[in-house]
Amino acid sequence: MIIFIPNNHGLGHYHRLLNIANNLKSYTSKKIGFYLVDSFEAGLKNVFEKCNRNDLKSAEVIVIDSNDREFNQIELVDVNCETIIWITDLQINLSGKYSKIFAPFSSYSNNKIMNGLDYFVVQKYESSISQAPPKMVNTIGIYFGSVDETNNLFFILQKLDSLELFDRYNFNVMVGSRYEYRKYIDEYFYEGYPESIQFHDSNFHSIYEFLSLNDVFMGCCGNTSFEALHIGIPIINIVQNQLQFRNAQMLQVRHGMPNMGFYPNDKAISELFNEGIFEDLPFYSNLAKTIVDGRASDRISTSILEELK
Repeated sequence: MIIFIPNNHGLGHYHRLLNIANNLKSYTSKKIGFYLVDSFEAGLKNVFEKCNRNDLKSAEVIVIDSNDREFNQIELVDVNCETIIWITDLQINLSGKYSKIFAPFSSYSNNKIMNGLDYFVVQKYESSISQAPPKMVNTIGIYFGSVDETNNLFFILQKLDSLELFDRYNFNVMVGSRYEYRKYIDEYFYEGYPESIQFHDSNFHSIYEFLSLNDVFMGCCGNTSFEALHIGIPIINIVQNQLQFRNAQMLQVRHGMPNMGFYPNDKAISELFNEGIFEDLPFYSNLAKTIVDGRASDRISTSILEELK
């Protein structure tokens, strides 16, 4: 059996593994299961087995997606490390006696560590339509993940309001399935929301259905940010933690995608909307398509199959 373990914080870890599992089932008759430490069951249906802790000890391969070493240690206690493949967004201190480590942001590699954005997993994009990028920014998508524990959404909506940017652009705002602060946004806009805001629940069949509504995407350098890049939508990152900051900084330095850091001030936001992406959208749209090729699931699936030989 091949068992996948997503970290219990945020849906990105779960969806990355689900993408790999869906890819892998086309190439092997091995049983594929998920060991879930949270309520992530959407998408499993009857295709993959739901495993328990006892199953981990007999698994031929275990694939864990996590940025939390403590989580790894707790869930993988008494498991043979030679059966473990670790997928992580961490850049540094990638230690452990695991069989292989896929670390897209790491600059350090050896015979166990596979790095580079070729290994960043995004959902498969099934559209064959190739559209020319829009000439100017009209609509901006906003989403800060299923949890958004730092309440970046409320923060940026306040800033956009105070800087009168709701009068200049349209905004598609997706609300995370575990977001707990919507009531504060409603209270802030108690007199009514601007007509330029459209709210969406996170129940799209594919994330690309939401992303394709927008010319630019504003997020926190999570999975959705890279899915936006994959289909040619430039991204703006407002981060929630140091890990996201380091990864967003790498994207800014290498590819020019703005990293606004933590809670950017009025001056930084005003300048953002008057330069770069907002001055030359076609250039950044074409650049975005070169960053993530969308074939990481194939590469990782091939590596998993090698472990079974």
